Amino acid sequence: MNPRTVPRFLGAVVAASVALCGFLAPALAHNGPIGSLVAHVKPEGQIDLLIDLDGVEAGEALRLDRDGNNIADPQEIAEGQPVILAAIRDRLVTTKEGVPCPVERVERFQVAGGRVRVLQVRTCPAGGGVVRFEHRLFTDQAGRHQHLGRIQSGDEVYTHLFTRDMPTFSVVIPADEPADGGASGEVAAAGDAPDGSGWSLFVAFIGQGLWHVLSGLDHVLFVLSLMIVVHRASRLALLLTGFTVAHSLTLALGALEWVAPPSQLVESAIALSVLYVAVENIALKEEPRHRPALTLAFGLLHGLGFSGALTGLGLSTSTGLVPALLGFNLGVGVGQLCLVAPLFPLVLWLRRDEARHRRVVVAFSAAVAAVAVIWFAQRALGLSLGWGG
Repeated sequence: MNPRTVPRFLGAVVAASVALCGFLAPALAHNGPIGSLVAHVKPEGQIDLLIDLDGVEAGEALRLDRDGNNIADPQEIAEGQPVILAAIRDRLVTTKEGVPCPVERVERFQVAGGRVRVLQVRTCPAGGGVVRFEHRLFTDQAGRHQHLGRIQSGDEVYTHLFTRDMPTFSVVIPADEPADGGASGEVAAAGDAPDGSGWSLFVAFIGQGLWHVLSGLDHVLFVLSLMIVVHRASRLALLLTGFTVAHSLTLALGALEWVAPPSQLVESAIALSVLYVAVENIALKEEPRHRPALTLAFGLLHGLGFSGALTGLGLSTSTGLVPALLGFNLGVGVGQLCLVAPLFPLVLWLRRDEARHRRVVVAFSAAVAAVAVIWFAQRALGLSLGWGG
C-alpha cells in the first residue's frame, strides 16, 4: 500500500467501524442479562415453573444490597428470598381462561454461580383452555431484561423470547387432552410477536453477544492487551480469529452443559489469563511468536465464561440452540470489531515512535495487571477490594 494512502485507509476503517457500531447501538441498548423460564403445563391444571435469573440484576432491580457497596452479594441475594419470590409472583403472571393460576408452593430457591433459580408449582383450573404467560419481571427498571421461555404442553415444546415489547405467550390446551400429559389433538400457541425460534432467536442473541463482550471488562482488557503490541492488521486478524474459533467451541460445549467446570474456577482463570498477557507485554519488548497459540488456548477458557450467558436456558438442538449460538458468536465477533477497529489505527500511529509506543505499552499493561490481580483476589479468594470483579 502506498504510504500516502495509509492515513486515508485508516480513516475509512475508523469511519466504517464507528458507523457499524452506531448502527448496532440500539441492539446493544436493549440487551442485558438474560434469564430463562421453563414451564410444563399439565392437563390437570398444574404448572411446574423453573425460573432462572441473573443474580446481579435481581439484586440491583430489587435493591437487595445492604452494605452500601451497590452490589448485592450471594448472601444478600439469599436473604432477599421473600422479595424475589414476591416479584416473581406479581410480575410473572399465569392465567387460564383469564383466571389467575396462583403459586401453590415453592419447591426450590437456589443462589449459585451468580444465578438465582426458583422452582415453583402453580395451580390452574383443570381441563382445556388458553394458558397465558405474562412476563414483566425487571423490564420496568431498564427495559433490557430478556427471558427465554421454553413451554411444554403434552408432546409439544414452544420457545419464546419474553421482552418488554413481547411480554406474553399463550398455549391453547384441548379440552380432551388425556390426563397422562400426552397430546390427543393439536396444541396451539400464540404470542404477541413471533416466537423465539429461528430468526428471532438469532437476532436476539446477536445483541446478547455484543452486550456480553462490550460489558465484560475482563474480555475487553484481554483483547486490548493483544492488540496493543501487534505490528500488522493481518496479525491482529489472526489472533482474533483464533480467539473467536476457540471460544465458539467451548461456548457451544458449555451451553450444552457437556463441559461445566465451576464458575469460580473459570472466572478466576480468566483473570489470570488477563494478568499473564499483561505481564508478558511488560517483560517482552516485542509480541511473542507463541501469542497465536496462547490466544487460542485462552480463547477456550473465555468461551466457558461466555457460556454462562446460555447455560441453564433450556436450549437444545430442537429448541433454538443453533440459531442462538450462531447469533451470540456473531455478536461477540462484531463486538470485538467495534472495539479494535477504531483503536488499532492509534496503535499503528504509536508504533511510529518505538520509545513512545513502549512507554504506553508498559503503562497500560501495568494498569491491566493491577486490575487483574484484584479480580483474581476477588474471584478466587473471595476478598472484597472495592472493585467489581
